[in-house]
Amino acid sequence: MASLLQLLHFLSIHCLLLCGIATSNQVPKPYVVYMGSSSSDSDGDVQLAESAHLQLLSSIAPSGERGRASLIHHYTHAFKGFSAMLTENEASILSGHSDVVSVFPDYILHLHTTRSWDFLEAESGMRRRPRYMHVSSDVIIGMIDTECATGPKKLAKGYGFYPEMRFILLVDGNKSNTSLITRPSGLAFLENCGRGYSLNQEKREREYGLNPSFNDKGIGIPSFDGKEFAWRDLTSKSNCNRDFQSAVSLGDGKAYRGSAINFSNLTNTKTYPVVFGKDVAANFTPTYEARNCYPGSLDPKKAAGKIVVCVDDDPVVSRRIKKLVVQDMNAKGLIFITEVERGPFDSGIFPFAEVVGVEGLQILKYINSTKNPRATILPTVEVPRHKPAPVIAYFSSIGPAQLTENILKPDITAPGVAILAATTPHPEPGSVPVGKKPSQFAIKSGTSMACPHVTGAASLIKSVHRGWTPSMIKSALMTTAILYNNMRKPLTNSSNLSANPHEMGAGEISPLKALHPGLVFETTTEDYLQFLCYYGYSEKNIRSMSKTNFNCPRNSSEELISNINYPSISIGNLNRHQTAKTVKRTATNVGPSNATYIAKVHAPVGLVVKVFPRKLVFLQGLTRLSYKVSFFGKEAPSGYNFGSLTWFDGRHSVRTVFAVNVE
Repeated sequence: MASLLQLLHFLSIHCLLLCGIATSNQVPKPYVVYMGSSSSDSDGDVQLAESAHLQLLSSIAPSGERGRASLIHHYTHAFKGFSAMLTENEASILSGHSDVVSVFPDYILHLHTTRSWDFLEAESGMRRRPRYMHVSSDVIIGMIDTECATGPKKLAKGYGFYPEMRFILLVDGNKSNTSLITRPSGLAFLENCGRGYSLNQEKREREYGLNPSFNDKGIGIPSFDGKEFAWRDLTSKSNCNRDFQSAVSLGDGKAYRGSAINFSNLTNTKTYPVVFGKDVAANFTPTYEARNCYPGSLDPKKAAGKIVVCVDDDPVVSRRIKKLVVQDMNAKGLIFITEVERGPFDSGIFPFAEVVGVEGLQILKYINSTKNPRATILPTVEVPRHKPAPVIAYFSSIGPAQLTENILKPDITAPGVAILAATTPHPEPGSVPVGKKPSQFAIKSGTSMACPHVTGAASLIKSVHRGWTPSMIKSALMTTAILYNNMRKPLTNSSNLSANPHEMGAGEISPLKALHPGLVFETTTEDYLQFLCYYGYSEKNIRSMSKTNFNCPRNSSEELISNINYPSISIGNLNRHQTAKTVKRTATNVGPSNATYIAKVHAPVGLVVKVFPRKLVFLQGLTRLSYKVSFFGKEAPSGYNFGSLTWFDGRHSVRTVFAVNVE
C-alpha cells in the first residue's frame, strides 16, 4: 500500500511538472523571425512585406487569439524579417515555413563590461548628462572583427556605452559567411571567419581596393564614399584603472608584485624551491634556450616540484608556450621576467606571475645569492584604482603607416587590455579549478577589445547628432582625445616613456567630450577619391570603383595625400634644405553659430610651424572655413617630429596632432 501511495505521489508530481512545462511553453515571448537578406528598401515593398508578415502571423495564431498577431519590429536594412510575441509552439511552426530561415528568442541583454566605460567617463572630467540617457538609442553600427579564433563560437550579449545602446554578437566559425544579428537599437559586432573572405588578406594590406561584398546598402566595411568607416587597424590599445596582480613571495620574506590571472592553490604558509631555467637545463641545451624555457630545453627531473624562472629574451616563444613547457615538467609554478609590462596572462590553475624589470633582477639576485632559495606564487587579486592608466599596450600597432606615411596612424587609443569579454567555454585541462564550471566570460586583450569601445563611442555620438557623417564622428573623437593619465601626467607607453602620436594617435577617446567638439574635419567622398589619385590609382579604376565620372587632379603625387581633410596631419618627407611644406584643412563649425577660434601651435624645438590665418571667425550661416599650416625643418632634428595645433574659442579645444619626418 505504501509503495502504491509513493507511486501515485511520484506520478502526480511528475504530471504537475510536465503540465507546468507545457504551460510555460505556451506563454508568448518575443522572438525574431529571420527571413534572409534584405532585397529592397522601397516604401511600397516594405508595406507589402509588413502586410505579408501579419498574414503569416495570423495563420499560425489560435482561432481565439487572432488579435494577438502583431509585429513588434519590422526589419528591412540589415536583414529581412520581423519580431513578434510567440509561444514556443508557434515559433516552431513558423521555423518550418518556406519563407523563414530561422526563428530564435529575442533575448533581454544584460550589462557585463562596466569598468572600461566608467573609466573613460571618469577620465573625461565630465559627469554623464541625464538628457543623453533618453536620446542615445535607435542607432546600429556594425563592427566586423577579422581576428578569428578557432573552435566553436557562441552568442555573446552585452551593452554599449549606455543601456539604451544594446548589442549582441554572433560569430560563426563553421560556415563560410558572416553572421549578423541586430536589435532595433544597438551595436552589432561581426566576426568574419569565412574561408577566403577575411579582411586580413594580403591583398587588403597591399591595396586600398574595395570589397563589393561589404558594400551592400552601406552595411559593412567602409567604401570610399564616406558612408561607413572601420576602426580596427586604426586603434591603439590601453589599460584601465584595474589591474590583476599575483604576488611572488621569497624565502627571505621579501615580496614582489606580479601581473597574472591564476587560480593558484599556493599560500604564504609554504614555499617551494625556486630555480632559474638555465640551472635546470636538459643535457646539451644552450643556456639561451633554457633561460627562455624553449620547448625541450628543461630537464623534468631537475624542474619537478620547483618554481621555475623564465625570461623574455626571445619574444618568439610566447608566455603560453613557456607556461606549458614548465607545467609539463611537473613544476610548481612559473615566474616570468620581462622588460615590458604585457598585461595579465590567464594561466588557469597553474601558479604564474609576471614581474617587470628591476623586480625580476631582484628575484634572480636572490636565487644566485642563496644556498636554498625558496618562493611561492599567490592567487590573483583584483587591484582597483590602479595607476597609471591609461598606458599604451606593448602589443599596439605603431606608426608610421606602411602604405603611406602621409596619413597618421594609428588614429586613436581605447581600452584594450584586460577587458571582461564573452568567450566560448572550451577549457584546456588544468584551466578551471576542480569542481568549478568554465566561465562564459574571460579577461581578454587586443584590438578586438579596443575596437568595440570606439564603435560604441561612435554610436553614442551618432545617436545625439543624427546628421553627422562617420568622418565627422571620427574627427570629434580624435580632436577631443585625452593626453593625460589618471595621475594627471602625459600618457606613457609600456616602457614608461611618453607616448607619441605613432603610438597613441590623437590620444585616449573621451566619448562625452566628443559630443561637443566645436569643430570637425569632414573627410568627404572627393577626399577619398583624390587620395586614390595621389596614391597612384588610375582614373579608370577609380571611376569603376566609385561609379562616378571623377577626374583626378592634373598633378597627383603621394606627398599630396597630406592635404586630405583628415583630423590629423602627417608629412612623410620634409626636406630640410627645401622651402616650407604647406597643407590645407577645412573646419566645419558644429558649435554655436557665432564663434571665433584662435590657433595655438605646440611644436618641437627647431621645427617652425605657422598657421594662416591664425583666427577663424564663424558667423551666422558661415559654417566652413579653411586654413593652411606650413612646416619648415631647417633647424629640426632628423626623423619624426611630433606636435599639435589647437583651436580655442573659450569653450572648445580642437586639437590636431601632427607628425613630420625631417630628412
